[in-house]
Amino acid sequence: MPDTPQIPLIFIPPRYQTDDFVSNDTPSGVLSFVPFFEPWFRLVTGESLNRLVVTINELILRLNLQRTQRLITAAGDVTVELGEYQILMDKAVPAVTNIRLPSVTEWVNGGYDFAGMVIKDLGYTASSFPLTILPDGSDTIDGLAQWQIAGDGASVALYALEDKTGWYVA
Repeated sequence: MPDTPQIPLIFIPPRYQTDDFVSNDTPSGVLSFVPFFEPWFRLVTGESLNRLVVTINELILRLNLQRTQRLITAAGDVTVELGEYQILMDKAVPAVTNIRLPSVTEWVNGGYDFAGMVIKDLGYTASSFPLTILPDGSDTIDGLAQWQIAGDGASVALYALEDKTGWYVA
C-alpha cells in the first residue's frame, strides 16, 4: 500500500477491515486509508469528527427506514402511506382516481425528507382516466391545490419542500 497519512479514528477490529479501506498493519486506533479517501478524511479530523459520526449514524438510520413500492390494482381512491416511494397505478378496471398524499410535515419528521416519491400511470390509461394527486390539508404541489396525471404512462416525482409547506415537482 502506498504511503498515506495516519488518521486517528475510532478503532475498527481487524475482522471488519478490508484491504480496500484499511491497512491491517496500522496500530490500534489509527487507520490508514487509500489515497482516494485521503483528502476527504483529512477534512473531517479533529472537531468535525464528532459531526461526521453523528451524520453517519443519521444516514444509517435513514437507510434503514422502511420504503416500499406499491402497485395499485383495486378500485377506489388511494392514500399514500409514509415511506411509499413508488405508487404504480395499474387498475384492473381503470377509473378516475384521487391519490391522497401524506402530510409533508409527517413525511419530513418521519425521516423521509431526503426521499421523494414517484406516482406513475403504469396501466397507460391516464388520458382517459386521469389520476388526481391531492396534498394533505393546506399542503400544496408546486403551489397548487392538486396535480393531475393525464397522459398515458406519465409519472410525477414529488419532493418535500424544506419549509414543510408542500411538495415540489422534479
